[in-house]
Amino acid sequence: MPVKFKLPSPSSNKSALLDAREIAYWVKREKEKVAVLRPKIDKVSITYSMWDLTESHAEMMKLQQHVEQALWDAADQDVSAFKPAPLGKSPSRYKTNIIWHGTPSEGGILIQAHPKSKKVKHFFRFEFNPSTLSKASIAGFFEEWAELSIQAGSLEDILKNGTITRLDIAVDVVGVSIFNLLFRGGEAHKSFAYFAESGPVQSVYLNYKPKKKPSDTKGYNKRKELEETGKLPAYGGIPYSRIEVTRKTALPIPKLGTLPNKLMGISVASPNSYRPEGMESQTWTWFLDSVRHRGEKAALATVIDASLRSEIETCLNEAHADLWRPQDIWKFWPEALKAAQLTLDD
Repeated sequence: MPVKFKLPSPSSNKSALLDAREIAYWVKREKEKVAVLRPKIDKVSITYSMWDLTESHAEMMKLQQHVEQALWDAADQDVSAFKPAPLGKSPSRYKTNIIWHGTPSEGGILIQAHPKSKKVKHFFRFEFNPSTLSKASIAGFFEEWAELSIQAGSLEDILKNGTITRLDIAVDVVGVSIFNLLFRGGEAHKSFAYFAESGPVQSVYLNYKPKKKPSDTKGYNKRKELEETGKLPAYGGIPYSRIEVTRKTALPIPKLGTLPNKLMGISVASPNSYRPEGMESQTWTWFLDSVRHRGEKAALATVIDASLRSEIETCLNEAHADLWRPQDIWKFWPEALKAAQLTLDD
């Protein structure tokens, strides 16, 4: 039976029951108690070609055409889990776009086939959010897919020969709202934030490179996002923030375990409880607001007293070191791969 920990909300009478298997570590200071959870894969894109199944180009073309037609045939059936995918805002780069839904309460799996561009070497593309699908659903999809494709493209074969083209890695920080966090990104890159109409920060984008969009790292109010989309809040409805890193790559699935730690390029702090000794609470709040609006260096530059400036900087560094420990989070990366069924290990 899994061990559960109760985490009370800092601003209401709500509380969350967290499974011990979700938690990377706790951060406790004064009255503040925050759980930094283990990483999970929030979105994955896989491309797959089937080139390993036959040496004949003509046979490969026939196989691909058969599977593409089988997808449309399955989507035409009233009781099928396969349906034509809704059209997005921009045209699809594939001629065939089908979505699979195992159960109404879970997410779907997008299947795309037959790229419109002749420059694209793969024929199939899968995209899904493993965190919205149970292991049984993911396994069930690939069983149906293998049957549909006459065993051409079983889960095992895709895991051996597929390529990851996009990976969204998410870490939830439970017990603190996004507007109470501070972020540090790479020195050479820009950051920007969006604020709610009422004032508080709602999302922060880090390591933004002009002319290269979007930002590959962000922190945002995940609870607010769920509320706006009509979904039930996670973690009992208490405040929490999501830190998300997007990696666009061309990495073979078997090499996912060797992926470098993408959480190292940023830092996150919950600094409310790290007020310098002797400073009034209101003054500390004003300073932290200045950091969010001006940036940390510019806010520190407004502090005339060099000794106080140094003490503030020490407090901020301590807050970052306590909350954001990327090596302690990343050691659970193999578990995230298993949870997403992106490994052949049992």
